[in-house]
Amino acid sequence: MKSAKKIILLIISLVIVVIMLFPFYWMFVTSIKLPGEVVTSPPIFIPRNPTLSAYYTVFEKWPIGRYLLNSFIIAFPATIITIIMGVMAAYGLARFQIKGLRIYLMVLLSSMLLPDVSLVLPLFMIFSRIGLLDKFPSVILANVMLQLPFVILILRPYFSKIPKTLEEAARIDGCSSVGSMLRIILPLATPGIISASILTFLFTWGEFTFALTFLSSRELLPITIGIYNTIGQYGIRYNLLMASSIIAVVPVVLIFIFFQRYIRGGLVVGGMKE
Repeated sequence: MKSAKKIILLIISLVIVVIMLFPFYWMFVTSIKLPGEVVTSPPIFIPRNPTLSAYYTVFEKWPIGRYLLNSFIIAFPATIITIIMGVMAAYGLARFQIKGLRIYLMVLLSSMLLPDVSLVLPLFMIFSRIGLLDKFPSVILANVMLQLPFVILILRPYFSKIPKTLEEAARIDGCSSVGSMLRIILPLATPGIISASILTFLFTWGEFTFALTFLSSRELLPITIGIYNTIGQYGIRYNLLMASSIIAVVPVVLIFIFFQRYIRGGLVVGGMKE
């Protein structure tokens, strides 16, 4: 009976994996098809004459390198700012007695449920008045505001699980409150900070709504908006579209592969009830 259950669970797991990975497979297969093979009935699952011509065309006709650089210029500072603010807020919520803490945490959790679209109009009005429209800081600040509640909720359990006696011992040895945090607490919370940093970077890398609204100059567009704009400019050529999408996804996949241990651990600890 146990072996039969294991076989059934294995089959179910394989089916789920195939369903989840098929869109990525189809995206890659479409990128290496000839234009005449892209839209056919029935569809072609294995290209007869695979080619990398779509990738050459993407790099020649589209400023894909500039789009990738812009995405990094937006995602990296947004991640740094979010993590710095998130660490300070999470540490404060974990260490200090705050009245209405549960209500505050519920507000943070509720803010994560707000769609990006609901925040676009007020942010657009604010950025237009202070002269940040069509500039990188507008998208960076918007992403910081969007990701900060998530980072706080992920990091707070890490700080809560670190014994306070470690800080007390450091203070007895002459270390200040800030020094004990920097030298004792932050090194112990490094896995959670790395996890939150990676997830924040990935979410910001794929952000679409804020960049579409706040940026208009072509030289400032990130990869998500660059791909979107090329649809109308060159027509819908699915092999080129999928090739550019593959290029945009590669950095994300590499980050996830190399840091999946931190991502998994951060989500597990961040979701534990105290």
